[in-house]
Amino acid sequence: MWRSAPDMVRSVLSKYQRECLLQEEGSRQEEKRQSLEDAAWRLVCKLPHANKFVCKPVEAVLRRALEDGASFEPLQAATAFAALEEYATNLILQPWRTELLQIKLYSGYYKHTVERYLKNAETVLQLMGYEKREGGVLYLADSVDTATLGDVALDCLIAAAECRNGIILWRFWLKGQPRIRFLQCLDGMSSDDKVCVLTPAE
Repeated sequence: MWRSAPDMVRSVLSKYQRECLLQEEGSRQEEKRQSLEDAAWRLVCKLPHANKFVCKPVEAVLRRALEDGASFEPLQAATAFAALEEYATNLILQPWRTELLQIKLYSGYYKHTVERYLKNAETVLQLMGYEKREGGVLYLADSVDTATLGDVALDCLIAAAECRNGIILWRFWLKGQPRIRFLQCLDGMSSDDKVCVLTPAE
């Protein structure tokens, strides 16, 4: 796997993520998930964009979404990355589930939640261990690397946080400015603490 993101930030987020995964369903789980997303939002804005990711395909999918101009929708893109994170965490927690053995890229959920907002997102699924053998269907390989799955899940969490940062930049700073300015500002936002003072978008 690629190693470039500062270990301290990733270890903190990974700890929060594991605690959230192990929490039983209910209001407490929802609270932990919200705390996890808030922690991701606050921690990632302390780092340059180029130093946040371990998995290059996740970063590439995010950058392509940012560069798509008027079609980029930050909130929906964040939801799409959260869906990819869930694919990875499901494989970590319950790899025996038969419904995880294949992903139909033409299914309504995938097309409307992920593909519509993140182009080439199947490269992230392939990083998890899925292989494309037939048109429109990915099949899980015989064995998966749990360490890689953990990195992918964490990178998708970070990418979702970046998208939420994008909501704030667009809403408060860059409304009406060219999208290239939006991308440049997101790349360098860690150099200005003003962004981190703002409240994450709902």
